[in-house]
Formats: sequence, C-alpha cells, structure tokens
Amino acid sequence: MEESSTKTLCNNFAQILEGCHSFQKNMCIVEVTRNIQLTIMGHPSSTTSFGFFAFDSINKKNEMELNIGDFPLLEKEVIPFIQELRMQGIKISAVKAHWLFNEPKIFHVNFRSIDEPLSFAKKVRNAINSLS
Repeated sequence: MEESSTKTLCNNFAQILEGCHSFQKNMCIVEVTRNIQLTIMGHPSSTTSFGFFAFDSINKKNEMELNIGDFPLLEKEVIPFIQELRMQGIKISAVKAHWLFNEPKIFHVNFRSIDEPLSFAKKVRNAINSLS
C-alpha cells in the first residue's frame, strides 16, 4: 500500500477510535485518553488512563493487518468489555494491573486481531461504547 493511502487509513482509524494518531515505519498508532479520576498512593494521577491502538501496515493490498490494542478499564468494566470484544472475534492477550495502591483499580486489557483496520476500529469502538 502506498504511504499516502496508509496515512489516510491511519487518520480514519484514529477518527473512529476518537484518538490522536502518528504514523511511523508502516505502523499507525492511535493514543486515547480516558477521563478516570485516579489516585496512586493518595496522589492524583492520570498516568494509567491512556490507551493505544495500532495496526502494522506491511500488507501491500490494504486487506488483513495485525491490529492491537491496550485499553484502561475500571474493574467493573473488564468482563463486559472482554465479552464484547470476544463476540466480535477479537482475541484477548492479557489483563493486567499497572499499579499497586491505586484507587480506583485500573486494569489494562491487551487484545489483537488479524482484520481490516477500519473493521477492527469499529469493533473496538462498539466495545468502548458498550461501557457507557
């Protein structure tokens, strides 16, 4: 795929996911921020409320790409979010807490799929929208 069309695809990917994007060495990276009021060891912080999504555009035909995501969730959101992703064919790679002594507890879910990037973005957007 030509670099200009990949950059356009990256821009569209970011718009669906409502994030800021960058494009480096065939990889589109989208960063999103969740507005989660968080304290770590009693101090306000927003360090764990960032998530990202990416696709690696090495396929020259703009078809199936490796898509990945890392998204922060409140503890009560983890199971519903995972269920929504799995129902759409997205595989869960990991669920982990980044910090100890934080309130509320924040977990990051890592996930992946081989899919068309915009299809992946729409599936993830559906899962995020199901949280509200």
